[in-house]
Amino acid sequence: MSKMPHTTAPGPPRGSKVLAAGALLIGAMGSSCQDTAVASSNLDALLDTNDHLRHYAAVQSGWKYYLSTMIDPRLFGANSSNWLKKEEQIDDPAYVALLNLLVLAEGAGAREAHRQVIQVRQFSRFAMRSPGSLVRERALLELAPHARRLKMVDLSEVVNPAEDSGSGANATDLSTLVAGLIDTLEPVLSDNAKPTATQLSDFDLACKQFEESSIELDGLWRVLKAIETFAARVDLQRENLAPLLDLSERLQRRSIALALARGALDPSPRVRSAALQASFEAFGHSVLQEALYLLRREQPGKRKSLFGLAGASIVEDTVASRLFALLADHGWPHLGLPDSVEFRYNRFNDLRSALTIVHSSAQFGSRTRLKALQALRVLMPDGPQTLREEDWTTWWEDWSLQELRTIDALTEKTSGAAQS
Repeated sequence: MSKMPHTTAPGPPRGSKVLAAGALLIGAMGSSCQDTAVASSNLDALLDTNDHLRHYAAVQSGWKYYLSTMIDPRLFGANSSNWLKKEEQIDDPAYVALLNLLVLAEGAGAREAHRQVIQVRQFSRFAMRSPGSLVRERALLELAPHARRLKMVDLSEVVNPAEDSGSGANATDLSTLVAGLIDTLEPVLSDNAKPTATQLSDFDLACKQFEESSIELDGLWRVLKAIETFAARVDLQRENLAPLLDLSERLQRRSIALALARGALDPSPRVRSAALQASFEAFGHSVLQEALYLLRREQPGKRKSLFGLAGASIVEDTVASRLFALLADHGWPHLGLPDSVEFRYNRFNDLRSALTIVHSSAQFGSRTRLKALQALRVLMPDGPQTLREEDWTTWWEDWSLQELRTIDALTEKTSGAAQS
């Protein structure tokens, strides 16, 4: 009997594969599960390493991203991989970047810890590196809720706001650290993993080897990018992944702090104004306290900045206008007890600064002067409650003399009590 030739069972025709892939694609297009990942991929493609937005980039729609990452592209032909990731001309990359930042801010479709690390990395990158001021402004504002989530008190607890973020671990050292993290993470990563005590200890040590203060900025973002890859596979909030979540949050704090500090000194007044707004939303009234101090015309000593603010940047139309708007909406910063010398002294000097701006019409625009007068009405409910400069000038002449006497009397009383 002759033997039948050996053959493999035929697979489904290519048309069936395409139909199956099409069904998967329709399901993907009907959900938002890829929104965060698509936006992040596009933002990575748009901003190059030289801080330029590319006019040719592989920006993908949701369905193209899904095909290129979730389905074998060979189902659609031998050259489909090149087609799916083909660079195309972008007439206004800043506009495209802004759209993707807004999509990313919505945060649809990713696990919480995964979404958070993506958002912090991208918002920080574009706040510090985008050439478009509108993009930097938007990115800074989106960092505020993350600073609150991470329970940051100020910037100085994480970085020196004046530090240069360019120095740090070199690429070789960082690659060694990342390789060690990957090696120790693998036994812990899968859902059904049962790591030994030694493996857990090695993993914990590998995460702690990263000293965030010694990692330069681009290296910092590379590590966060690696953590994104891990977080896409498994929930970082799982108990045995606590060391990796801790590392992620430490690096996120540093990234946020550096971005806000850089934003406070940005060359664009709009961006500096956004940095002030974001810092206030993140840290509260202590930001306004520092800004008011820097606004004063006499500054007897240089105090360490907690938020990266600088006097020259605060005394500027757009930033000063935002400061007074915040004061009008939220009241005095917490400067001490209302009857204390500290409170009265600070209030006196801050009111004088506001009135100086009201008078300096040649330096400050009408919008800033209006915001200052609106703030005065809120800050001093016993004042004239008008928007007329003359009324406040007359009030100040009487009130300031009386207030200085009160401050002197309180100072003398306090000194006497201390000596006794």
